[in-house]
Amino acid sequence: MAMASPQLAWHCYLASALQGYSEAQCRLGLLSASDPKASFEWFAKAAAQGQALAQYHVGHCYEHGIGIQAVSCSEAVRWYQAAAVQGVPAAQMALGACYRQGKGVAEDLNEAVRWYKEAEKNGMVEAGVVIAQIGAMLTV
Repeated sequence: MAMASPQLAWHCYLASALQGYSEAQCRLGLLSASDPKASFEWFAKAAAQGQALAQYHVGHCYEHGIGIQAVSCSEAVRWYQAAAVQGVPAAQMALGACYRQGKGVAEDLNEAVRWYKEAEKNGMVEAGVVIAQIGAMLTV
């Protein structure tokens, strides 16, 4: 049995993505990391359809200026929120960090802790460490 080549996989994802399948569009975003603009465009197409992981990646791109013209923390928060409510742990961590640092939203440690707790429930062990750090800050 022959192994599929990376080029064949790319073309299969591309064919699916061009038909509007958000999972394939998100996968192409991941596979296009060497071309940040193309990566963002694929993520944005999938995110617009509600694909949660793509929404997280769009937020990440906006927060860090990857594949876009300018950083927009408020736009990052909007996309992190969309992914976080769908249960994406990385988005929950990122949203917690935005609230903790006041990036794109007003600083709100209670809201930060809420999102870190969600991330921890979804397997992000490091969220517990951050929650403890915030707790220590609040008791000082």
